[in-house]
Amino acid sequence: MRLLIPERSSLSSPYVFRLAGILILTMLCGFGGRLQAEDWKAKIESAKSGETVTLPTGTFKMSEVQIPSGVTITGSGDRESIIDAAGAQRGLVMKDVAGASLRNLRITNASVANLAVEGSRDITISGVALDKSLTGLLVVNSTGVRVENSILADNRTGASFSKSGKVAIVNNLLHDNASLGLSLVDVSESAVFNNITANSATGIYLAGQQDSVQVDHNAYFVNFIGSIPGDIFSGSVIEAWRSTSGGRDRHSMAAEMAVEVAESGLPKGPTTPKTWAPGEASTAGMGVAEFGGFRAPEKDSAGRPWHRGTDLGPRAATLAKPSRAADGTFAVGADAGLTSAAVYDQRGRQVVTLFQNLPLPAGNYDYWLPARGDSGKEIAAGEYVVKLIQSNLSSRYIGVMGKYLEDNKLSSQFGFSDVLGLFDGENRPYLVKGWSEALAPVRAYSKDLSAIR
Repeated sequence: MRLLIPERSSLSSPYVFRLAGILILTMLCGFGGRLQAEDWKAKIESAKSGETVTLPTGTFKMSEVQIPSGVTITGSGDRESIIDAAGAQRGLVMKDVAGASLRNLRITNASVANLAVEGSRDITISGVALDKSLTGLLVVNSTGVRVENSILADNRTGASFSKSGKVAIVNNLLHDNASLGLSLVDVSESAVFNNITANSATGIYLAGQQDSVQVDHNAYFVNFIGSIPGDIFSGSVIEAWRSTSGGRDRHSMAAEMAVEVAESGLPKGPTTPKTWAPGEASTAGMGVAEFGGFRAPEKDSAGRPWHRGTDLGPRAATLAKPSRAADGTFAVGADAGLTSAAVYDQRGRQVVTLFQNLPLPAGNYDYWLPARGDSGKEIAAGEYVVKLIQSNLSSRYIGVMGKYLEDNKLSSQFGFSDVLGLFDGENRPYLVKGWSEALAPVRAYSKDLSAIR
């Protein structure tokens, strides 16, 4: 039996042994070899302000890692550099620090929070995935926290902010967070925009002092768009949420949305196209470059440019181009409000609805007609006219009509799904509902909703 050992110049290189015709590979992690997880934890915690610690590709089982002030922790990507905090309450921690950054990696499996930020300021979280925890991101008593181009998925709550200010939550994907996408309690001077929240019971929760929190230009595919104190749920109707939330999400959209999930288990982005532009995802070009005093990232999490303007979510949504040229072009003249469009024949009859109440930015748009119109009949060749309507209406929340209680106080309310609202000749409201235990599906109210008639 012969043992062949090739020449090697370093003990840290792979040794190749050929024994009895069997090839065996071994790796010695000696001088110059890769660091173990505990070594990376020590390296991160001992880093000095201004230094960058770069995690290579791989999975590192470590937890309760304390990030120092002024230090940047970066990886090779949220699918390449993975910190597994299984068995621990927290993955990475920023406590009483300033100017720290976290970029391009994934933190998963912590029992309480994958990333905890407390008493800190000027924190940047970019291109990070936080998944499979009670709370993906937990921020308390902090200021100047910016979360961009990140994924918060498969948690109970995607991200929770409390007693914090000057927060920017922009171009993120909050997906499959079972209970809640985003919670903001006693948050001030902050903005939430260009985000996608999908497959959660509730999209966003606002409580406490939050008058200076601006929320708009987002997309929701959830059971309830949002919630405010008093258990007021607006259901899946975004128009009602705009009213109950004080005018937030006026240029946001609520629509069915399919999200592609990679083999790593992380969501990649929406794959549902615009019905009238099948080469674009429904969220492509629907964002804004600036909102509430904060700017959106100039590129997506992979360093690619956005589409028209800015997309929603962390990744530029790319779909296959249509096999034929566009059927026509229309122009949206103003950013404010919502736009609806339909196609009419030469006799003025509506043939097909292109879209309704979309917050399209100003600009020129190509469109493609479907094979069949609203009636189900094929659309014949010929000349047609596209008509657009823009509206910028708003409403003011007064109270809830749909309840079977004795008063109209917020503390006595509960969420409901109304069926039909009516007004009589004196503008007194009626509410028609389905069956209830009170056996009173029709209720009439005074004009100010203070009494049941």
